Parts: sequence; structure tokens; C-alpha cells
Amino acid sequence: MIKEILDYEIEEARKILYDQRVPELNQESALESLLFCIAGQVSL
Repeated sequence: MIKEILDYEIEEARKILYDQRVPELNQESALESLLFCIAGQVSL
């Protein structure tokens, strides 16, 4: 059971979550992601 969460720990968690967020999706990056997914499905 968590008894105490320090402000420092909350700030560190915020930094980690911020680093994990996805940048704004535009048409070019969407097509790039789609191409990557299709290429990943091709078996050699």
C-alpha cells in the first residue's frame, strides 16, 4: 500500500508521461505509419 507520494515522484512521472505522448498526427506521418505496418506484414 502506498503511504506517501512525494512531489518529486509526481513530477518525475509527469516527465515520463510527457515523453511518451504521440506528436500531432498529420497526413504524412499517418501514411508513413501505414506503410510501416504494411511492410511489417510482408513475409520473406
